[in-house]
Amino acid sequence: MNTIKLSVSDLKSTVLPSLGRLVSRRSTLPVLQSIRITRDVKGGVSLQATDLDSHVTYHCPEPQPGEPIDLLIPFEPLNRLMKGLGKQEMIEIGMADKNRVNVHYQLSGSEMNKSLDSIPASEFPSQPIIKQPGFAVGPEFGLAVKQAFQCCSQDPTRLVLNGVCLDVDNPKQQYVVGTNGRILYSANSFTFPFKKSVSLPSSKFLTHTDLIDEGCMLTVEPPAPKAEYGFIKLESPRWSFITKEGVGPFPNWKQCVPEMTSPKAIIKLGPAAIKQILEVLPHLPGNVEPDHKVRFSVNAGELRLEGPDHEKAAWTGVWVSDANVTGKPITIALNRNYLAAALKFNLNEVRLEDELSPMVFVNGGKRMVVMPVRLSAETSRLPAPAPVTQPQPSATPPATTTPPQVNPEANEKEPEMAKTEPKPTTQTPTPTPTPAPSLLQQIDQLKETLKSVIRDLTGLGDAVKLAEKQQRLTEKEVESARQTLEKLKQVTI
Repeated sequence: MNTIKLSVSDLKSTVLPSLGRLVSRRSTLPVLQSIRITRDVKGGVSLQATDLDSHVTYHCPEPQPGEPIDLLIPFEPLNRLMKGLGKQEMIEIGMADKNRVNVHYQLSGSEMNKSLDSIPASEFPSQPIIKQPGFAVGPEFGLAVKQAFQCCSQDPTRLVLNGVCLDVDNPKQQYVVGTNGRILYSANSFTFPFKKSVSLPSSKFLTHTDLIDEGCMLTVEPPAPKAEYGFIKLESPRWSFITKEGVGPFPNWKQCVPEMTSPKAIIKLGPAAIKQILEVLPHLPGNVEPDHKVRFSVNAGELRLEGPDHEKAAWTGVWVSDANVTGKPITIALNRNYLAAALKFNLNEVRLEDELSPMVFVNGGKRMVVMPVRLSAETSRLPAPAPVTQPQPSATPPATTTPPQVNPEANEKEPEMAKTEPKPTTQTPTPTPTPAPSLLQQIDQLKETLKSVIRDLTGLGDAVKLAEKQQRLTEKEVESARQTLEKLKQVTI
């Protein structure tokens, strides 16, 4: 039998977990639930998987002499089989007959064979043909793409944001950009040889493999005549990844980046500050949907990181060490998940303008723009001061101008603060409000209400049944009268 030998160690640790990112578990096309194993005339062995939008190929490092072979094997049965084998083992795969493949392996010193259903290899989707030459990109490109993927939108209704833009509009400043409408990540200092910007769709395969970690070859294939899209290819000695380019033109992201020529405050975070913030963030109060709110309080050259404690109607936090703060006092809130992402990307300088303007995290040629979260009436105030004995006139707050925003929908509507004046002591004291019922009392009341509704529904159902019964009796009486009349018509005198 013509077979291919594969290492169980490579299959378990690298090949199958990576190909599994594209293999469909629930597809109406059985061929998409299989992987293709091929040996060419030169002995090169490869394994392929596809989801129709993307194609992945793993190239085995060592050639295997033998006749060419091309077969499909179902992914899930092969993956389950590998879990029970030792990493030092080898398996042999070959065609048993037209519709079945045979897997030969050793288990506890015994020779074993497993037969699996197969589909003709001719039904496997063919890979797109790439004609353009590729060019080398370094590991900094792979790091920027993976970081930008973490800032992409996952909303299926916004496909144009479900990927990373390779922006070449300015030949002197080319970028890798990703955004979800609330945060925007960009990295420059790249030189791409193609002339039109393209979008690389977000891919679990690229995120969870090392294809782009140590540099690779990048190829952009423009759309063929009358075709809607082109292709992007990333290739290393072990892997080859081909995918459709993203749909639609990428938004003009540069107009959403504030100039920040003279920010109101600048925070430079040292390694100790970044470590401290990342450790404290999960434990601060207010880590709830939808905002996961925290705030920076800058005052007198010190930085305080705080979370809203709704029970105490105040902010609880810590002073951040190893933080160099310059500028005027400012308080601004943001989503803690976005803050954690910026710090993990080592964006250690924060530029602030005011509490409503976007925050800019920078480090060299990389930056992240984060939309702030508005400080609501409940969370913006500090603990209440001592009561004032004399009435104080309310001050009219100065008008503020809302700056440009990346996505207006990302901000909450700021509630209006009600302004009240203390009542004179001569007025009649306000009566003490009746205490609200306890939770158990509310539950009992709800039970009684539900019981009353059930009783009403039961009575209504009985009434409907009675009405239907009376209607059936009436119909029988009418039918009986009709039959009697028909008989009377036949009587002759």
